Amino acid sequence: MTAEAFKMKEIILCAFLAGSCILTGCTTFIHPTTQTTAQTIINKTISAMSSINSYNLNTDMTENYTVFEKTDPQQSTDIWEWKSQRQVDAANHEMYLSMNIQENPNIQPYIFQQYLVGDYSYYSQSSPIEGGATNPWMKTQLGEQDNVTWSNFAQINPQLELLKTCTDLNLIGTEQLGGVDCDIIQVNPSAQTATDWILSQEGFPGPSLGWWMDTSPKRIEQIDIKAYQNGSVKLWIGKDDSLIYKLDISIGLDAEPGNIVRSDTGLYYQDGQGNSTDVGFEKILRDFIGEWEFSGYNQPVQIQLPLEALNAP
Repeated sequence: MTAEAFKMKEIILCAFLAGSCILTGCTTFIHPTTQTTAQTIINKTISAMSSINSYNLNTDMTENYTVFEKTDPQQSTDIWEWKSQRQVDAANHEMYLSMNIQENPNIQPYIFQQYLVGDYSYYSQSSPIEGGATNPWMKTQLGEQDNVTWSNFAQINPQLELLKTCTDLNLIGTEQLGGVDCDIIQVNPSAQTATDWILSQEGFPGPSLGWWMDTSPKRIEQIDIKAYQNGSVKLWIGKDDSLIYKLDISIGLDAEPGNIVRSDTGLYYQDGQGNSTDVGFEKILRDFIGEWEFSGYNQPVQIQLPLEALNAP
């Protein structure tokens, strides 16, 4: 085949693909090397996100907790939603967080705000109101867990760890988000990666993601890895600055007797005998759906404590 004929064949093939996209409604042709391209984008993002000084973050995570009873064909679903707004001054290690926690639509929400400034955490609950007045501010000195608390509250490290440990990722398209041209990366996390991300959300007074009150973080990790069914993460990453502007995450868990035993639920046989897998349910499904929106990167931010917080005991 001559060079001219080969070139003409390539043009015809490209025209055919373009025509197919128009007819089927697709918007982006993904090249076979898309995973290599996606990995290059992610590597730049890890570097860029590791050096930011400040940002705003709005999060919205919903959990559907469905129990299939062993003796009753009916299933019961409990719905939790955690919505938060954050201002983060990473350079000075300061942060403001407000969160609204809603359990099912008909239950009064739990609302609080919290500051991390210096070596202290300042916390105030505004709902539900107790004693006819808003709860006073509480001041707590941060100890050895300061770095863990900061990491989970600031929410940069959990996203970076997710990107560092994922190998199944692809560039699936582009989109303009708030005036920013973004690449869209699809990530399919492993059971371990998804579990680590879930545990990074755990913490009072935010999301409580344990199975039962008695389950330790290590046991939660073991259960989640076995219960993991599927997971998907989509990231909108700025083309020019390699920063994350939006993240959508979905994780599905399916826990069955055997993966969960009676001691996990707080149930014990008095004589120490009996079937440890007799937990009273057929299975429990937990679905997490979250949306993270980052903005205001490296813009001036002032974290100012209210006077009541400064005077808290």
